[in-house]
Amino acid sequence: MAMCMMAQAYVLTEKKEHHENIPLLSAYDIRQVIMQTYIRKDDEYQQVEEQIKYRHKQRQDDIIKRNRKT
Repeated sequence: MAMCMMAQAYVLTEKKEHHENIPLLSAYDIRQVIMQTYIRKDDEYQQVEEQIKYRHKQRQDDIIKRNRKT
């Protein structure tokens, strides 16, 4: 239980810290970056970053579409 609370606190801290640059940052995004950091493959980090940007663009597009319908 304590580990889950620590993980949630870390995710919340990261979201607050990067809110201006990456407003749609999710726990999954943070997990992907942490995993890539431990693997330490520089070329794959770029892929993770591109995947995050792609997912964020999709989410933003969905938010815009949903707001247009209402």
